[in-house]
Amino acid sequence: MLCLPATSETFHLMNASTFAMTKPGSFLINVGRGQLVDQDALREALRSGRCAGAGLDVFWEEPVDPRHPLFQENVIATPHVGGITDISFWMRARAFAANIERYAHGQPLLYTVNQPSHRRASSRPSG
Repeated sequence: MLCLPATSETFHLMNASTFAMTKPGSFLINVGRGQLVDQDALREALRSGRCAGAGLDVFWEEPVDPRHPLFQENVIATPHVGGITDISFWMRARAFAANIERYAHGQPLLYTVNQPSHRRASSRPSG
């Protein structure tokens, strides 16, 4: 399973050489970025049986052409929504509600990447 960002180090991480080192009959799942996989090498790995199938949630270009030859192989494709489930919606709604409550009470928010350096002043009258 690939769940990595697209960087110069991860570009075509899965290529002809890496597919040659995988166990025959393996499956590739990519939920990271499309640039992690060399699409031509994946197609060859699928055709040769080195790779038994692929689950792709991200692609080399988006939107991807549904007539792309790779989709003639054993590939399941989702439009970058493979992680969206009823449980994930429930958890996100719960976190959102908790953050509304925290914001109203001047508390730091949960799960922020760029937390402000100052807290929100409480709008409740002191007294």
